Amino acid sequence: MKRGFGAAALLFLIFTGAGIAAEPPAPFKIIEITGHAEILYPGEGRWKPLTRLASLRRGCKIRTKAESSVQLALDPEYISMAKLPENSRLDISLGRLPGLVLQKGGLFVVRENEGSGFSKKEPIRLFTPKQMIVLEEGGLELEASSAATRIKVFSQKAAVYDWIGHESSNPRVIEEGFKFYSDASGIQWTTQRLSYGDYSGWKTWITQFYKHQDAASQGKTL
Repeated sequence: MKRGFGAAALLFLIFTGAGIAAEPPAPFKIIEITGHAEILYPGEGRWKPLTRLASLRRGCKIRTKAESSVQLALDPEYISMAKLPENSRLDISLGRLPGLVLQKGGLFVVRENEGSGFSKKEPIRLFTPKQMIVLEEGGLELEASSAATRIKVFSQKAAVYDWIGHESSNPRVIEEGFKFYSDASGIQWTTQRLSYGDYSGWKTWITQFYKHQDAASQGKTL
């Protein structure tokens, strides 16, 4: 689940609500780290090794190295989860529009219909510098780079909005079983059906998701 730093910086200020002194904790929990991952806290200039005990809050940035990944529970009940695979960078935003900002790399996200850690009434919002992706329920894989945005919808559907400081009024709805591609301009885009190979990473991760969810329901961690 890869962009211009000027647009990304402006986007980040919009999401995090610049000028807010207090930084409330995010309703997220790190549940698994493989390899090496790092975290950068707001106002700090040095990245630190990420641990499962790290406190996550608005403005935090997480990045993974090669052959590394981070899994996040987005609520206490493990109803919604996300996985940041290798060579990726994710910013946590809980400002005017709650969401996860994928600066580069990939992101797997799943949300079951009981609700999400942001709010049981709010969808999960994912951002790249050019798009906002809204997931009410279901699962997808997001990839972002300076060249393109790719979205694969494995369950239910996702709405893709052009983002210019606010969402466009007419989203493109990507149905289950389809993938979306947009170039760096955000103007050229296509959709097509998922192929068999598109499901390989998703199948592996969704199995992990249910194992973590089952363990959490028993008061355990894997």
